[in-house]
Amino acid sequence: MSNLMIFWGLFDLFMLGILLYMPIMRKEEAFFGTKVSEETYSTVGRKIHTRYCIWLILSFIQIQVIGLIISFYRTDMPYARLVGLPIFVVAAMIFYVVFARQVKPFQVIEENQRFATSLKVRHLSDYTSIGLEILIGLTIIIPMLILIYYYPLLPDRIPVHWDWKGNPDRWAEKNFFSVFFLPVVMIYLQGLFWLIKYGMTQVKMMLPAEHTAEYLAAKEEGLRVTMSLMDQIRLLQSILFGGLSLNILSGILSGGFSIKWILGLVVVSDMFILLICAYNIYKMMKIEDRLKAIAGKTYVQRESDANQWYAGGLFYYNPDDPALFVEKMVGYGYTMNFANKQVYLYIGYGLLLPVGLALLGILGKL
Repeated sequence: MSNLMIFWGLFDLFMLGILLYMPIMRKEEAFFGTKVSEETYSTVGRKIHTRYCIWLILSFIQIQVIGLIISFYRTDMPYARLVGLPIFVVAAMIFYVVFARQVKPFQVIEENQRFATSLKVRHLSDYTSIGLEILIGLTIIIPMLILIYYYPLLPDRIPVHWDWKGNPDRWAEKNFFSVFFLPVVMIYLQGLFWLIKYGMTQVKMMLPAEHTAEYLAAKEEGLRVTMSLMDQIRLLQSILFGGLSLNILSGILSGGFSIKWILGLVVVSDMFILLICAYNIYKMMKIEDRLKAIAGKTYVQRESDANQWYAGGLFYYNPDDPALFVEKMVGYGYTMNFANKQVYLYIGYGLLLPVGLALLGILGKL
């Protein structure tokens, strides 16, 4: 359990670092989602960002301490501190929007810019490794086949949840849902990743009229890095959930050993996810440096598009833009144009699992 606590602490610190760095990832080009002058960024902007960091760090410490106190005095709630992370993220978003409004009056509008648009046609196959897909498929199929084989041997009541000491604390009747829930979630998440990957092959990239070819090459490399990161997470996620799904079997057949094994699997898989995320962020930073060297800027957009970013550049809503996926103004990667009707397909798919779980809970299946 101590290893898990260490991992959760590291993950919380990783998230804090990302949220502290997010407003300045593109420096004066998208400072809290707003383009400002270099002078504003280095003077007034530095003071605004310092105040944002202070509020963020104080909130982080306060929420973490409260979680630790609850976990210490309420031993039946050892995971109380985990609830602090989503609360902290919500608080961070509120702080971000508040400080983004302070930056908005310093916005700089670039006029008479000239842009180019890539005519490159992307195909999903260009960003897909057959070997990787086979490996992911095996991590899904093999656990399901094992569960199918042992299903008749399982008792009528099986453990479906364990406390922090590794002892079963929730049981369920043996049925398809209780045994195959995690494999179904695995398939659902893989489908979600594929849907996002397909949408990202059609991402819109605005290009400067000068040094267009070099700029486009760097942008396309950034897209490949993002696609590769998604595939790496898909693989680790399938390994993790595949092992978790077998925990029902191993817990019955081999006692507490399975719990220690599964906790180790969780820690190792999640640590790898953190490491590959950090490494790919570093790669994106290097690409941003190349873009800056090529064209003097890492992000270009039309004035009409720039006015369609909301909440400090966190959300994009532009009915006049036909693109579904666009480059993020804040941070690295891509986001969706919430004015595009196709976004409802993604929202609908994303809600399938939580809505299904809620219905099963209402029907008494959970």
